[in-house]
Amino acid sequence: MTRDSGIRPQLHDTVSLRCFTTRMTDDEHEFTLACKRAIAECRTLGYNPSIWTRMVEEHGGVVTARRLIKSGDMHAGLLRLLSLSRVDLTVEHAVLDERWHDLFTDEERDLARWRLEVAHRER
Repeated sequence: MTRDSGIRPQLHDTVSLRCFTTRMTDDEHEFTLACKRAIAECRTLGYNPSIWTRMVEEHGGVVTARRLIKSGDMHAGLLRLLSLSRVDLTVEHAVLDERWHDLFTDEERDLARWRLEVAHRER
């Protein structure tokens, strides 16, 4: 069952939920590829962001970014990238990038901005 079918699975229908898939838009796909490139760059710096990698593989870049920026925790990966002076590789930075403006809400961008400010103070 796909999003295009117009049929939404019922919450109690676990079989349908497992089969329910959505297609990424071109921008979502490009964002996911950008996340994967950032992950590869992290590895060249000696940092393996295993949780981020798993999340991107399972959920795609946009869903992963939303989950990470909405988390109340200050992730070790964010702090690690800041310590390496590579804010450009953070999910928060990507959410604020104009290229991806249409993928995120103003609230999500505000959260990303706030997380970067807090992380800069904590390191």
